[in-house]
Amino acid sequence: MSKRIARRKTFERRYQAGDFHELTFSIYRCFPVLEGDDRLKHLARCIDVAADELRLQLVAFVFMPDHIHLLV
Repeated sequence: MSKRIARRKTFERRYQAGDFHELTFSIYRCFPVLEGDDRLKHLARCIDVAADELRLQLVAFVFMPDHIHLLV
């Protein structure tokens, strides 16, 4: 019986000034906590505030029930 070995991604990303970055956030244990308009509006406001403070330009986003994708 062979053992299953966990493998990591082997490619390397190289960014330069002005490049877009994709950020993905997953919710602990994939709980669907990002449901409901009030939660999503609050999350969107928090992301806007953080982007302003960090001087990032939010280009695109996708909110899913258990994770988030941002393109900054």
